[in-house]
Amino acid sequence: MIKKFYPVINTSKLGYIYCRISIAWQNISQNDIEKIYAELRNDKRIFWMFEVQGILDLFMVIWCKKLDDFRTFVQDFMCKYSKFVKTKIENIATDVIHYQHRYLLNIKETSEVHIAESNRIIDIDKLDKDILHILQENARTPLVDMAKRIKEHPKTIAYRISRMEKLKLIECYRITVNHALLGYTYYKIFLSISNFNKADLLRLKEFIKNNPSTIYIVEGINLHSDIDFEMMIKDNKELSDFIRQKY
Repeated sequence: MIKKFYPVINTSKLGYIYCRISIAWQNISQNDIEKIYAELRNDKRIFWMFEVQGILDLFMVIWCKKLDDFRTFVQDFMCKYSKFVKTKIENIATDVIHYQHRYLLNIKETSEVHIAESNRIIDIDKLDKDILHILQENARTPLVDMAKRIKEHPKTIAYRISRMEKLKLIECYRITVNHALLGYTYYKIFLSISNFNKADLLRLKEFIKNNPSTIYIVEGINLHSDIDFEMMIKDNKELSDFIRQKY
């Protein structure tokens, strides 16, 4: 049921920009798709990627220190796969708001973690990076086991972890649950609205935040829609009922 324990790392404090590219395919076979995805999985510039259903087929996040690095990635991608690309959308996330996974408890109350632009850049060394790498694999790795892997004293590792937590480089810890076993599906939702002012938008975002199924809201530049958010829900009817509600 529980697949993984992991830290939420505020990569913006390491100087990274949250860049996204979305793709809709055309004239492409399943074999071509599988080949492309295999190649992309080996591209270390990609932080994560996943398939979607709807008007788009593929989502990717690329962490970049410079926007020119993102431009280079997009150019490389298009040089290899442009004949299969029907639609390409690029945008920058300026704030990814993480909410507690409340969908099993059905409660409104939640804490927020903002992975947003930061004026303070934190310098980390190889030891910090090694620790973060192990925590990303399994945040419950015992200090003794970590010490064996990176050849450092457990107390030193504990101090470094505590320091990164105090600096809010490690914002919190979360679990990955096999939601399919519980009957849930992960939805990425682009909601476009009309005839609204700033107060309307804030009120709608608060309404979305208070839904126990909401796990992320994304703010950014050149987003697909007025509101970009993610939910863990059981079926299309539940999603449709939510969207049709008055706020």
